[in-house]
Amino acid sequence: MEHELFYAKAHGLSQDYIEALEIMHSYVKPGMHIGLENIQSLTEVMGNPQDAFEGIQIAGTNGKSSTSRFCAAILQGLGKKTGLYTSPELVEMRERAEVETKVSSYEDFGNAIKKAYQADLSVREQYPERWSSMFELITAAVFELFKEKKLDVSVLEVGLGGRWDATSIKKPEVACISGIGLDHTGILGDTLEEIAQEKAAIIKAGEKGVVFGTGTAVSPSVQNLLIDKAKAEKVPFYFVREKGSFVYGDDIRKDNTVSFEIVKKADGVSQELHLEVDGLFASYTVRKIAPRYQAQNLACAIAICEVYLASALDQAKLQEALENAPTPGRFQVLQKSPFQMIDACHNPQSVHNFLQSLEELFPDKQSRPELLLGILADKDSRGIIRQLCAEFPQVSVTQTSSYRSLSYEEIAKQVEDECNLTPTIYKDVAEALVGLKDKPFIACGSITLSGDVARLYHESLVQSQA
Repeated sequence: MEHELFYAKAHGLSQDYIEALEIMHSYVKPGMHIGLENIQSLTEVMGNPQDAFEGIQIAGTNGKSSTSRFCAAILQGLGKKTGLYTSPELVEMRERAEVETKVSSYEDFGNAIKKAYQADLSVREQYPERWSSMFELITAAVFELFKEKKLDVSVLEVGLGGRWDATSIKKPEVACISGIGLDHTGILGDTLEEIAQEKAAIIKAGEKGVVFGTGTAVSPSVQNLLIDKAKAEKVPFYFVREKGSFVYGDDIRKDNTVSFEIVKKADGVSQELHLEVDGLFASYTVRKIAPRYQAQNLACAIAICEVYLASALDQAKLQEALENAPTPGRFQVLQKSPFQMIDACHNPQSVHNFLQSLEELFPDKQSRPELLLGILADKDSRGIIRQLCAEFPQVSVTQTSSYRSLSYEEIAKQVEDECNLTPTIYKDVAEALVGLKDKPFIACGSITLSGDVARLYHESLVQSQA
């Protein structure tokens, strides 16, 4: 936040946007409330802007961000005026809100934040003990922005969990749980079942349906828990599964399952991934320049859109929409010579998916770029380190700008403990990029690290063009 505020002032960005960043930097507290009373009070003062459009809510440990992006792109391509709310941003906070596949303007986002802030001051006059978290204030602001833009539908990525996430004050037409994994255990629970229970709270009576992504098949107990919740709420449920990985039964049937098959894997960063998807209403052939792990997210987005529209999708419009859908921070190549890339894998499950695609790109471990590693303190850092460090010939560690970042000293210690190697140490990301300037590297381990690297690349690009 401090970096973005400094950059905005230095480059004379919109005054509305600067004022919004100042509000965030000096007033709004980070954290999460247990309960929805605060965000409900805030949006009530604002006239409940979330009721002005239909919604699709997407939760999950992994894959929810990419699935959300693909879903929004498809709906926009099919003629729906669509908004997208994701978090966190990579470079600028306004990236969290997109309208018709374009990042919101500085003025629009800044004005929306200021309106939400004024509403929050009104709430605190009546309820002095109530303060908005940063995520609650941004969520209310984005709802206001989407209302002003007269959207048909918004795709809302859940920030954390589901039950108490600020996006959950919006009752969606379609819900999706992309997957269940051990993440944020201090908040969501220590077992897969406890975490699934929190995410399953987005399944609510009256929804058109809920889509369960491939990552929900982690165990029979998790899958059954989600199915039972959907049945209790009388919500139709649908599955996304890779062909050959499941069998039909009483609950997983041909009429409620979208299956997909990878018919051609991308064998380079500019090569296409080819999928065949058997949807609920039609079959589709999809091509996308993307790593292998995006296959399940592409299929999941198709399933969500079919459930929402209750019809088949136009094949040509579907393909065009997906071709133009960006996935910032996901296997994103910053430059090809020397090869430098970021990926937002941030827990053992997403690291596993990332490494599958990395192996296809660089089958020889010894020829792989150097790993630049940064991890947040509330993650399974040792689980991340054990997987990543074994797959790279050289490892560097750094500390991200997040207040949740694990220190570079601790990351280095854990790398030595888990992998018996001594990494190169950089005290922050800026120092790391100077040290690795002329070397090939891949930065991953947290969303924040991807964001920090992308931001510094963006700033250096702007400065070079000035």
